[in-house]
Parts: sequence; C-alpha cells; structure tokens
Amino acid sequence: MVGDDNDDAFVIAQGDESSYTEAVSDTQAIANLFGNFAAEFVGGLPSSTDLENFLATDFLQNDNSRGEFLTELTTDPTLIDLSFAGVSISGLNSTAGTATVTFNVVFGSVIDPQSETWLVAYNDTLSAWQLRGDQRIVDLETISYHCNDNDGNDGFVGDCGINTRFWDENSENNGTSGLAISSGSITIKDGDLIKDVFYLGTPADAAPGDVQIYNESNNVNANDNFSGDWRAFGTAVNEINISNLVAGYTVEYRLYTQALDVSNPAAPSVATGTEVATYTSTLAFDPSDVGLYPTATQATQDAINAFTPGSNLTIAWTLAAGTISDEVMIQVSDSLGNDVEIWDNSFSGNTTSITVASTEFTSLDAGAESYNLLVRIYAADAITGQNHSTDYHAIINASSGTGGGVTNPDLVCGYESGWDDINEEPSSFNSYTEFEEVVTACGGAMAITDSSIIGTWGDAWTDSSTGSVYVETIVFDATGGTGTFTETEDGVLTETVPFTWSVTNNRLTLTASIQSVSIMEVWALTGVNSFTVYSEDSNWSSSPDLSTLDGTAEGEIWTNTTVKQ
Repeated sequence: MVGDDNDDAFVIAQGDESSYTEAVSDTQAIANLFGNFAAEFVGGLPSSTDLENFLATDFLQNDNSRGEFLTELTTDPTLIDLSFAGVSISGLNSTAGTATVTFNVVFGSVIDPQSETWLVAYNDTLSAWQLRGDQRIVDLETISYHCNDNDGNDGFVGDCGINTRFWDENSENNGTSGLAISSGSITIKDGDLIKDVFYLGTPADAAPGDVQIYNESNNVNANDNFSGDWRAFGTAVNEINISNLVAGYTVEYRLYTQALDVSNPAAPSVATGTEVATYTSTLAFDPSDVGLYPTATQATQDAINAFTPGSNLTIAWTLAAGTISDEVMIQVSDSLGNDVEIWDNSFSGNTTSITVASTEFTSLDAGAESYNLLVRIYAADAITGQNHSTDYHAIINASSGTGGGVTNPDLVCGYESGWDDINEEPSSFNSYTEFEEVVTACGGAMAITDSSIIGTWGDAWTDSSTGSVYVETIVFDATGGTGTFTETEDGVLTETVPFTWSVTNNRLTLTASIQSVSIMEVWALTGVNSFTVYSEDSNWSSSPDLSTLDGTAEGEIWTNTTVKQ
C-alpha cells in the first residue's frame, strides 16, 4: 500500500537523534493513516461515523467541505475496496504537525495515473494525524488530455486537446466576503521559461463561479466566446501547441474575482497581482494526438437508434488496443423539453457492456413526438490514463420509429444537394418539401425556442490544401430578432453579415442581404448541435428569387454542425 521512498521527505540536522526518531515515527503514522483509511472500504462502504476522525475539521477538497466529502465517500459504490499506491510524504514538520502527501488511488486493480496531493495535520486532542484534502477553494479540473470522435458512425476522425476548468461552488470559503471566482489564467512553464498562457472567464449566461476557457479567435460578441473546458491541440490562437505539454512541466492556475477583461477580444487579461489563490500541478506524461477510440457494437448502435424511454438501454463496446474502459455518459431529451443526463463509472476497466434501466428515463414524456439521444463511451490509456471517447447521436421519431419514413428513399438523413465549385452554386436544387423529408428521415426536428438559440454558435475547420484555419460564428442577439454572421481566416476577419431571424414551428429562419444578393436559410435541429439546412439565394442563376416555401425546386439542402459557445 505504501509505495516509493522519497529521499527529500524530510531533512534532519546531523546528530539530532530525537528529531530523527520523531520524523520516522510521524512518517510511519502518516503512512498508516492512509492504510487505515483504505481498510474502512474493504468489502463495502463505511458510514460517516467510521470516517469522520480521519478528516480534519478544516478539511477542503476541490471546494467540498468535510461534510460534503463524507457524503460522497459513503454513497459512491465505485469506492468499495479502494486503496492507495505511491504514497510519498514531503515537507514534514513534526514540530508544527504538518506534511504534504502525494499518492495515487487504486480502484479495484486499476491505478489512477493522475496523482493527488493532499495536506495532513496532527490533531493534539486525538493524538493522531488527519487528512486536510487539497485545500483548494474551487473544484479545479487540472489539465488532462482527451481525444473525442464527435460522431462514431460518420467516418471522420476525431479531435484531441485538453480539458481544464474551475467551478467555485461555495464562494463563502474564498476569503473574499462571498465574491465568487470569476476569471483565471493558466500558465505552463518549463522551469522559469513560460511556454504558454491562456485565460478563463465566466460567460454572461453561466452561473457565477462557472469559469470556462476563453477562445481568443472570435472577435464578435466576445463575452459569449467561451469553450467550456476544451482547448484543441493546434497552433491557431484559440488552440494549444502540443509541444508545450511535456511531462515534468509545471502548470500554474491563478484565480481572480474580477471579470475577465475582453475589451480586446484577441488579448484577454485579468488584473495582475490581485489573485485570490494560485495552485500548481505537474504534467505527468506527454499527451497523444492519436485517438484510441472505443467502438459501440452494431447491436448497441441499433438500440440507440430505436431508443424508447420505457425500455432498458444496453450499451456494449469494443476497446482499442492499450486502453481500458472508463465511463459512459448518456444524455437524452424529448421534444417537450424534458431531459436526463446519466454518468456511469461503476464498472471495472475490463467491462465492455452496461445496461441502463428504464427507470432512469422516467422524467421523459412517453408521449413525446421525438427524443434526442447522445451516448458517449469513454476509454482510458492503460498506462497514462489519457481519455479517448466516442459519441453516438440519434434523433428518434417516437410516432413512426427511427427515420420516420420518407417518400423518396434517396432523401436519407444526412442527404446534401452537392456543390458546383465552378458556378459557385448547388449542383442540384431541392424543394422545401424535400428538405422536410430529410428532416423526417433524421427523426424529426427538435424543439427550438428563442431562449435556446440566443448566444454565440460557431465551428472551425482547416483547409487541407492551404493549412488556413477558418472560424465561422453566428451570434443571435437577445432582442429584436437580429444577429451577425462572421468569418475569420487565420484569425483575420474576412466577412461580417447582419441578419434577422425568427422561430416558427421548430424551424429557425435567417434572412440576410449582401449587396444585391438576398439569402434565406431555414434550420431544423436534427442532431446534437447539428442542423439540417434549407437555403435560397437570389444570385444563383438556376434559382428564382426568394419566395414562399411552396415546394418548388429552388434551394439547397445541407448539414451544418455547430456548437453553442
């Protein structure tokens, strides 16, 4: 249970035999503290009474108080039979009764490669060492690496990057008179050499304390320009260069109560010298930018596409070589606005199948017209722990089954009109009626409301022939039904187009004019962040001017995948 020796664990003055004896005794007592704590989980979960003397009264772990952490420890079945490996004690001060302990948690037979660093303190009243947690005032998601295949059955490879984020769940323990953490900076260093710096802030529509990565590449509506906990590998301004992520580099996380200053969107800043707290971690390994994605079995993909809330959902998968199973996430919503989110990590690394009981879906409406389902299967590199995940999406039309049935068998979900590069127009035109058939083939459109659209949406891609990075952003303003379309190339603004918009019958309609050209687009949400689009353009030589949506051959059908930022 107790792992590597640490030559720097403590330093004793030469000849000070009593200090040496005390240090050895304390070191063994701290090691026993972890062994005795793990013994409480053998064969089952302990009670709060069993554990309370292990935790100091000022215990704080990722913003969780002693009571909150005790609740978690005594209700999480994945903690049964936990143990510890690589317990290393440093900074021991026997006089003050303090020390720092670094360790790895073992779940079953699988060692979590991400080490933890906690503080311990000696309680004179109990004559015993106690755990104090990491003493962080936020739930800090330290940098981890993640590759995700956004749609496991679309034939395209996924993306790799980092995850990191702050959550200030209890601002009363910040020493800020209740002010929540609102922004932060993350600095990656090789010794004293700064390799990278990026910033985090709180989006206007997020809860206080939800501090997310800021995306510098978008110059429109900068206050909404955040990307959750994700930053992709790459060399663009909104990405992180994988060469700056090397095992042994240190990462500094600085926390501020001031809002992130995005008055210059390409160069965000925080008030230097006023940080509330600074935390440091060490990158444990070099990341990989090669996805090792798990694959859902065909039976599972069929079950996802035929989902009904009244039945169990069995999810089975195969693993890429060198990975172990880690977690499964299920998100499902119905067309009436009900939703469910399930995270399941209550299985071992060699598990390749779980069954989600129908009782987990009781908050969904059995009479809904359609259901929007996302299943994400996580695997982890068996050596480093880097995450690799695969997404499976489906929109299920409850009244007519998957696909809903179409009049024209060629108008399958994902159909596009094609594009004529020479004439800069669709290679074939489709009617609005055919657009509706494609929407039906995708299981029908999900509900769209003004409030769900307002904000910033965007996507990005790299031109394979030139290497240029393009970012397209659509901002739906909160009032007046107006918005702006913006495109940048390698961070340089290339196009800005104002438009008006409205929502009718779960269809989002945008209209815009560029000089003498009029454009109309109708969007139907037919996947998670995926829209099937019908567009008209008065400048196309083969298409008439804008008219009513009357079924004549006058537009283009295509699919757009975009993410609300």
